Amino acid sequence: MSLQISHENGRFHFSYKPHLVAAVGKVFLFAGLGGLLGPWWQPILFIALNKANFQVDEAANYLIGGILILIGLAILTLKYFVLDPLSRKIESDRATLAAQLPDPASPEPYLGNLLDDHSYWSSQDTAFHHAYTIFRQSQFAFQHKKTIELYNDFSKQAQGLHAFVGANFFIYPGSQYNASDYRYAMAPHLNLDRDMTVYDPTKVQQYEVLKAELHKRVGEVRVSYHAFLDHLRKIGAL
Repeated sequence: MSLQISHENGRFHFSYKPHLVAAVGKVFLFAGLGGLLGPWWQPILFIALNKANFQVDEAANYLIGGILILIGLAILTLKYFVLDPLSRKIESDRATLAAQLPDPASPEPYLGNLLDDHSYWSSQDTAFHHAYTIFRQSQFAFQHKKTIELYNDFSKQAQGLHAFVGANFFIYPGSQYNASDYRYAMAPHLNLDRDMTVYDPTKVQQYEVLKAELHKRVGEVRVSYHAFLDHLRKIGAL
């Protein structure tokens, strides 16, 4: 099929084969031209039929031919001025992604540890930071509007999570001297299983507030990142 249309999350998505779209447009165009020009004997046939009391409206033939030409020109205009530029942008993004896309699974260990243990390793943090900043650099910028929108949404959510983590996570345990990969934990002084040596309900409540905010932000990042990856699969970049 030359054109495939799908509907997801309130938006329409399509893919097409350029040569088939052009072929369809040319069929309409040539059919219309054929209707207008016709063989040399067509006007004579119309006259003869009309004289024989067979009423043939020659104008209708020209009208149909003109409509077919307009349809053909509209399809070819759509292809050359809308679909082809869009296709070139998608191809450019595919090349950029093929050269620079980090491992699509790289943010997951970081996000999983944040949810499950409220902690992370510095190497995971570095991989996560790279995933949401790499395509914001001008030399790796996307061209396709949809790709730009989805990546920017992920990057915005990820940056917000990273800022929250930076303000509320600390090296834990503190004795990690000369370590090549540091471990961080959320507010250890508010966690009875870590640095809160004496139970304090006020601190526990403070930790629960941080926990709820953390889970909310991680959930938003996952949704936006999966939407970005789903789009990359649709355009054949994954």
